[in-house]
Amino acid sequence: MRYYLLKLNENSLILRKFRDSILRGRYFDINSKDRLKTIVINLLMLSAIFIMIIDVFGSLREGYIAISIIESSSAIILFITYILFFNTISLQNSIYITIIVIGFLFIISLTIPAENPELVFFWLPTLSIHIFFFLGTKVGTKWTIGIVFTLILTTLNGHFAWIKPLYSVDLLAQVTIGYITISYLMYILEKERQRYEDILLRTKIEKDILLKEVHHRTKNNMQIIISLLDMQSDILDDSKCSSILKSNVDRLKAMSYLHEYLYNGLEYDKINLKIYLKRVIGNLQLFTAHIISFSSEKIILNLNYSTTIALILNEIITNSIQHAYNINEIGKIDVRISIINKQYIIIIQDYGIGFDNTQERDTLGMVLIYDLLHKLPNSIIEVISNNGTKIKIIFDKEF
Repeated sequence: MRYYLLKLNENSLILRKFRDSILRGRYFDINSKDRLKTIVINLLMLSAIFIMIIDVFGSLREGYIAISIIESSSAIILFITYILFFNTISLQNSIYITIIVIGFLFIISLTIPAENPELVFFWLPTLSIHIFFFLGTKVGTKWTIGIVFTLILTTLNGHFAWIKPLYSVDLLAQVTIGYITISYLMYILEKERQRYEDILLRTKIEKDILLKEVHHRTKNNMQIIISLLDMQSDILDDSKCSSILKSNVDRLKAMSYLHEYLYNGLEYDKINLKIYLKRVIGNLQLFTAHIISFSSEKIILNLNYSTTIALILNEIITNSIQHAYNINEIGKIDVRISIINKQYIIIIQDYGIGFDNTQERDTLGMVLIYDLLHKLPNSIIEVISNNGTKIKIIFDKEF
């Protein structure tokens, strides 16, 4: 059983590499429609080149020189397009080139003899399907009208014999009707798909607007609470109570910055931790002479983890600001976040008087830190008091 699972994973990896490298999907975002178009158009080019090469050898063997030259030229054009795709030739131009080449071969296959004349029935459905898939209903309809007009002329040629016809009028008429039928079916399907896509797009826009409004209102409400607590702390004579209020203000600010980030951002479920925490730490820097340095790799986390980390850092840095250094001493606090072996590593380090585990573990700040750590997957905290205090937090990457 394990052997088959390994083979399945190996085959999936090969298929993914084939799709991303050979079919050039790596050039576009994994969720974009352009990525799907890229994979399909490259697959179509490679399939068409392969079929043409096989047909050229057979046609040359049977003495069909004209169709051999046309197919060879077409295969070369498609191969050059494939090689130059994206770096020199854009996706849209690659689509136009491929459809023109296949459309030309479709018409030519009805008028010039070859070893495999039935190949025309391969190009028949292929062309109409890809025209509407790649070009949409408006542009696809124009292309279809042009091809149908050419098919009608080919059918009339079969009747009047302006040029020696390759097929009978009945067969050409059936091909024309078949192409019109397939094209109409693809037109209906593509139009319906576009309609659903437009509905989804409008729904997404409405959802984005609503979410922005929610985050904006939440941020404003939190700002009002922050202002009230700030005013209350300023008029209190009790310095201890004032300090408690100011600590709560910093906690609220850490959460309000998240809603501000989400209001200004494009995504509502992923947070760029580096940008968000820079704002949180910047707020703490405003109220201290100590130098707070911050460095982080680019880390994208969800809303819950980001809020938890911000609150933990707020508590630890605030504690360092208040207790790490003597009153008239200006010190330094380093904050570093990195990813090592599928784990996040957060290090907060000061170079002050050190941390007393026996006396400070039961404070509100430390209780809050340990409670918050439970929200991070498999989290571990290490507190090292040597030439200052170094706090190391490790937790697993989310999957």
